[in-house]
Amino acid sequence: MNESEYTISLRIEHPSLTCNEITETIGLYPKFSYSVGEPRRTPRGDTLEGFYKETYCCFDVIPTKTGDFTDDIEQIVTQLSGLTSYFANLTAEGGRVEIFVGIFSDETVGFTLTTKDMIALANLSLELSVEIYK
Repeated sequence: MNESEYTISLRIEHPSLTCNEITETIGLYPKFSYSVGEPRRTPRGDTLEGFYKETYCCFDVIPTKTGDFTDDIEQIVTQLSGLTSYFANLTAEGGRVEIFVGIFSDETVGFTLTTKDMIALANLSLELSVEIYK
């Protein structure tokens, strides 16, 4: 089987907290972000009509790597375990916290999460989003 490349990010959305407030708490610097109430912008920075209705922060957790992303789930859970209460509060307030995996492969790709990993992600209030790119 051909090895795939993947990246893993932590993505947080919240209806009222700013990205600065989230960043200060989790101790990571976002690679992309905007805060509720800011003017909407294109990826190039051009102003669009309207304002963001929620805050969005995206943090690199695992840079591009070759192999099976499921091998890194335990490391991510350990890295984020001190934020369990914070993530639970974010979701209780209408926010979302997710691990986003981008898989890059020219061949068919599959993966299996262990029960242990699924429980660990759920205990951290983390959703899992996976996109496969050819």
